[in-house]
Amino acid sequence: MAIKKINIVSEFVLFGIVSDKNNYTIVSQINSELNYAFSQKENIKIIDKTIKKEFPVFEYIDECNNRKFRFINNYYKGGYLVYQLKEINFLIQIYDNINYEFKQEFIKKIKSLKNIILISEIDKKYYKKIKHLHYMQ
Repeated sequence: MAIKKINIVSEFVLFGIVSDKNNYTIVSQINSELNYAFSQKENIKIIDKTIKKEFPVFEYIDECNNRKFRFINNYYKGGYLVYQLKEINFLIQIYDNINYEFKQEFIKKIKSLKNIILISEIDKKYYKKIKHLHYMQ
């Protein structure tokens, strides 16, 4: 499948999550308590100076609201996907022009989960630095 470049400023929003639990635990909790249906997809693969790094990705498509969600590990087996955000364990990327009310409700729902320490929207000034998230397959 061809890689398509997307508009990194307006086509998605990005949230950072801090948790001391693993990705499967958080995704399972989101699926269970928010009635989402995340499933594991192909990992993001990066080769950096002969070191291959892979970052697990889970995806959920909300067909009713025409939204695509991606839950992505920021750290995995010795490396960061987004080093500038190394305090963040996971990223949630939502494709769509999301309005303020949806963002606030989404943050509130994720914060209510027992294993979430913090969720915050990532400032768009970081988007251009996050090269690995500019493309979707």
